[in-house]
Parts: sequence; C-alpha cells; structure tokens
Amino acid sequence: MELGIVLKTIRKKKKLTQGTLAKESGFSRATIAELETGDPNVKLRTLQAISKVLEVPLSTIFKIAEDVEDVEDKIPEVLRTPKARKGFVEDYVESLKFI
Repeated sequence: MELGIVLKTIRKKKKLTQGTLAKESGFSRATIAELETGDPNVKLRTLQAISKVLEVPLSTIFKIAEDVEDVEDKIPEVLRTPKARKGFVEDYVESLKFI
C-alpha cells in the first residue's frame, strides 16, 4: 500500500514538518519518518492520531492509497518508478480540493 507516500504528500500540502506532525500527534519524528517510508507495522491508533492532526479522515487516506494501487495494477507502466508514484500521488492529492 502506498500509505506512506500519501501521508507524506498530505503532510506537505498542509505545510507541516515531520517534527510538527510528530509533536501534535504525540509520536516521535522518527516514527513519522518510518511511517512515510512505508513501515509495515504501523498501528491503527498511530494512523488515527496522525489523520486527526492532518484533518483528513483515515478512511479518505486509505481510499487515496487504494486508488493509487488500482492505477498501479491497471496501468503498471505509469507508476513503474518510485519517482513516478510520488508524482502521481502528489497530483492526485492536489486534485482533492478538500484536503
């Protein structure tokens, strides 16, 4: 799941640093960095706290990550590289005006 890229993109769109997000969510900056790089052992309560600070429902964050995976499954050549995935996620999140 592209959850880490999605969270990082939303955080940046909200103009928050990892440090600020960490402080406001009650986690360390290292935890935020691990999550953004794809930590597979993230706990639901961690995601809930982060989504609250980001002011984006966790269900929306999961939906964006799922949509990215759908595109990746259907048109893999579009998102072949990490840079392409990152660019796609950034464009997709930017298109969601409510975030």
